[in-house]
Amino acid sequence: MMAERVGSKYYFSDESHVYGGSLGSSTVGFSMRRSFSLPRWMDTMGAHLHAYNQGDSHRFYFFYYTGFPNTETSKVISQPTLLSPYKQAAVAAHPQLLKGKLLGLNGLLQRGRIRGRALIHKELLLILQERSDAEAAYAKSLSKLSGRLLRATRDHGQASSSVNNAWHFIGEDMETTAEVHRSLASVLSEECVKPLKSFAEAQHRSRKSLESSVDKRARAHGDSRNYEAKAKSKSYSVCRDNERVQDVALDCKLGRGKNLSEKELSKLHLKRKKAEEATRKCDAEYYTSCLKAERSR
Repeated sequence: MMAERVGSKYYFSDESHVYGGSLGSSTVGFSMRRSFSLPRWMDTMGAHLHAYNQGDSHRFYFFYYTGFPNTETSKVISQPTLLSPYKQAAVAAHPQLLKGKLLGLNGLLQRGRIRGRALIHKELLLILQERSDAEAAYAKSLSKLSGRLLRATRDHGQASSSVNNAWHFIGEDMETTAEVHRSLASVLSEECVKPLKSFAEAQHRSRKSLESSVDKRARAHGDSRNYEAKAKSKSYSVCRDNERVQDVALDCKLGRGKNLSEKELSKLHLKRKKAEEATRKCDAEYYTSCLKAERSR
């Protein structure tokens, strides 16, 4: 159990929970007031949701990758007092949370498993393709040299010479070796390179379709949030106008302010009804926009 004190507030933490509260004096000593106990995952998740709701995507992705909601890793490591006491306790209990570095969303993707596996797959494909090309080139060169040696022993050597026969056998062996490397190049190309290439293309198409779907959902969510903000602003404006009309109507009813004629009172009554109806309509629209935005999220 670790403990920190800030003023009259105390924070305690262990490996699984964070506790906090304030001490108050009483006739029998001290008592804990406004105490709370949060699981450690709930503590970090709360900071995560706060960052998301505030639109801090950089901090959000840092939390997603490292499990700790803070963007300036080096500053936190060098100046742990920047954090709240129970966050400091969390860092002390789990220092591995701050070992990773984050370079934004692109850095997260570069360090993610999907991106890493794709890069490894691409590199393996290039290596096997180059190995197949090298084997084919070596087989071609070796076959060319074998042909030259066989022609030389056939055209210029003595058929009964043992040395000539030895070189002839060496030429045949070179041709056999060339055929082995040619077969290896064919096997690498047909059984390794082509299947891996087909798999990579299929994965790329699948990933593109998913990315397209995600981008579409993200745009829809952004549109929903924009509509929600507009509905909120409109609801606030209409509600303010309604309150102004209601205040005028109340002043007239209580005999405060200037006296109005029957015609003016009728107009005011009609205006008040319209303001109330507009307020209800805008509130319902704002409520609907909030629901749509949350569902899209």
